[in-house]
Amino acid sequence: MEKIKFVGADGLNLSIGWSNALLLLSLDLLGRYWSEFGLDFKDHDSIRGLIREHIEAEQALRDLSEEEYHFSMESDLVNDLFKKITNTNGDLIAKKIRDWIEKRLLVQSRDRWCREMRYMIFRSVGDKDFPIVTGIGIDKLAALDNLAEKMADINDQIEPEIDKLEKEPKSEWDLRQYAIYQKVNPAYSPLDALSGYLNYWRFIDGWNEILILLTPDELNALELWAKAVSMAKKRNPDYLTIPPEYRHPE
Repeated sequence: MEKIKFVGADGLNLSIGWSNALLLLSLDLLGRYWSEFGLDFKDHDSIRGLIREHIEAEQALRDLSEEEYHFSMESDLVNDLFKKITNTNGDLIAKKIRDWIEKRLLVQSRDRWCREMRYMIFRSVGDKDFPIVTGIGIDKLAALDNLAEKMADINDQIEPEIDKLEKEPKSEWDLRQYAIYQKVNPAYSPLDALSGYLNYWRFIDGWNEILILLTPDELNALELWAKAVSMAKKRNPDYLTIPPEYRHPE
């Protein structure tokens, strides 16, 4: 497995993203989400234990002096964690966890297309004055409206879901991590990263249904409509270019 490196202009942001991802996986509060994450392993406890050891080692770095600390220590710790996971749980499980972090959790924070398209589709449901999608037949348009309404309903349930989680009793480990995380600002929560993740991937689940509903030409019509509306509302239409991975396979 290729080594993880936090280098370049984005190195610090990448390091923070990894820390937030591993923190989520360490929390007892989120054990029920592992299956939704696609990490449906039988032995969560041993993996969570290794991740907690890593987090404690990472937190110990904060106590080092400037002379003792070097930024490369952050990625060294992560690589050491995955070496341990590989040794105890196998390469396949280690790869699945790394893929979840790199290809699912971290990608959502950088995907402007998703945020912009989500805005367009949800506004098309809730705003009667929003322009109607053109270039799609009336039957398909009705089905698209129903699907957009369903997607908006799912999205609206995420914030109450997170609020309910925040109010649940927390284990000793979870309470300690919350206290450390909120030292800088009590308004922050470790679950902020979960909220972004759920918003992104539950939208993508709905988007995959749109791909089943629409033909490639109709999908192009949806993209052109979104860009035209974006320009009319003085937003950047370039963000609405659908990435190849979210189009029909060729």
